[in-house]
Amino acid sequence: MWHLFFAAILIFHFTVECATILPWFKQEQFLLKINSGNYDEHLIYQKLQQAYENMYALPNNHHAKLYLGDIDKFKQCIVGTEIRYYIKSFEMVQKESEASECRINVNPEYEVIITPSENSEVILHETSDIISKHLENRIIEKFNLLQIPVFSAIEFYDFDNLNYDLQCSLDYQDIGQIKLVENDLRMTLHEIFDIPENCGFQRIDKEFTGEFKQIIVVDIPVNGTFVCHRGSSRTCKKSLAEFSNPKYKLFRDT
Repeated sequence: MWHLFFAAILIFHFTVECATILPWFKQEQFLLKINSGNYDEHLIYQKLQQAYENMYALPNNHHAKLYLGDIDKFKQCIVGTEIRYYIKSFEMVQKESEASECRINVNPEYEVIITPSENSEVILHETSDIISKHLENRIIEKFNLLQIPVFSAIEFYDFDNLNYDLQCSLDYQDIGQIKLVENDLRMTLHEIFDIPENCGFQRIDKEFTGEFKQIIVVDIPVNGTFVCHRGSSRTCKKSLAEFSNPKYKLFRDT
């Protein structure tokens, strides 16, 4: 539980220190710019497709493919598109994720134990999203430049001392799962699209001026700890619970 105790102290000091840098956030801080000069055109197309669906979230076209016309129009659209990211705000948060199978004990004579799944924190944060990873790296770089004690003390992805020796016991008919309680730096960002007319968004909205804004959230892990969760949860229900090949802790006297 020391990680949770440390997290409470960290969040308190983090909140206090945030007040000292409010002038830094009177204006949103630029973070990253994406265009065809520094990113693959297919990544830009994917972002445009997401923006298209978010802008025109109607039943008939919510998942419609963004049509950019012939090759020349496609190129003009992609080359003319620019996406910028600005830091709007940040805070420390706690998140809970599954770190083992959901299990139920169906043997009345034995206690069943569950342990954390190997490399669960690595699997949890695996991503193939290049833009998200670049945003995360830029956030970490920018944070490290603040030179404020409580911020410089933060070590991101500090999972070296995770309590993998945790064992959670389940009585007969009990259901449970190990959770990873994680302390994250949550960054709220403004994502701003500059979209040229060649992209054809005006076909849906003739009043579209070419700029689209939305809020996105990036969570960067700091540290965490495994905890036992007995009983049902969002990720652990009797209908989903595993009961085969259990690990037994001890024999019960009957």
